[in-house]
Amino acid sequence: MPCISVIVPVYNAEKFLPCCLKSLRQQTLKDIEIIAVNDGSTDCSAEILKQTAAVDKRLKIFSQKNSGVSAARNKGLREAVGDFVCFADADDYVCDSFLEKLYQAAVAARADIAAGEIIYIKHNKNKQLLKLKKSAIYKTTLEKYLACGMPRQNFVWNKIYRRMVLTESGVLFTEGMCFEDVEWSHKALYFCGDLVTVPGAIYYYRQNSASLANRLTEKTLQDYKQAFVLTKKFLRLNHIDVREDKFPVTSLIRITFCGLPLLKIKIWDNLKIYYLLGLKWLKIRRQNNFEL
Repeated sequence: MPCISVIVPVYNAEKFLPCCLKSLRQQTLKDIEIIAVNDGSTDCSAEILKQTAAVDKRLKIFSQKNSGVSAARNKGLREAVGDFVCFADADDYVCDSFLEKLYQAAVAARADIAAGEIIYIKHNKNKQLLKLKKSAIYKTTLEKYLACGMPRQNFVWNKIYRRMVLTESGVLFTEGMCFEDVEWSHKALYFCGDLVTVPGAIYYYRQNSASLANRLTEKTLQDYKQAFVLTKKFLRLNHIDVREDKFPVTSLIRITFCGLPLLKIKIWDNLKIYYLLGLKWLKIRRQNNFEL
């Protein structure tokens, strides 16, 4: 049984796929399997996978008709046999010691999840999206959420998860929906046990304007809202108290004068916060659709 199964959904990723596969193949932790799910690609992705598998037997290829990233990840979860599972998108890559650092930390802490850091790449510029100040163990669901920057940063791919816990809990991705990682991440952290943070284990997240989630359509916007509706419902049902202002804003109003900010209003489903000249001025909370 490999230490980690890395699940990579692949759809028309020929531009970045070689870099992703190279970063996984040269991991310092060698006892891994790489599960690539070709989701009906029409470019050269299938050939890149085939050529890579010919020189590295750790790469296992599964093909399906185009069904979306959720279906591809679910297929990977069903095929995985590793002690832990990890997700990587085909246009991203990881540092050489990413998997080894996460695995060693999880084993040492007897944790079900180990989380690393995230560097965001856009237009060849790097930005630290998630910085971990220290290695620490978090036990409660709320502690785990806040340590990972949730509910705003609902990333599945900077972590490893104990596979049997996910299997026994029946945690799967909602298929046919964008932003499926929002709801899934909350469920995974809820059902899994302790989480350990691992500074220096870096996942490089590349901004790909061609990806479905980055194309603003009526469906993607609707899915984005629905993902957080389902998340809030899950949190309420399980009595997890996450403050409304920890979620992404529903809308934002800015009023400026000669380029200077005069008034800013952040709006959530049940909360409005007013900022006057950059300072918090007024908070209005809704209850049962009536403002108090």
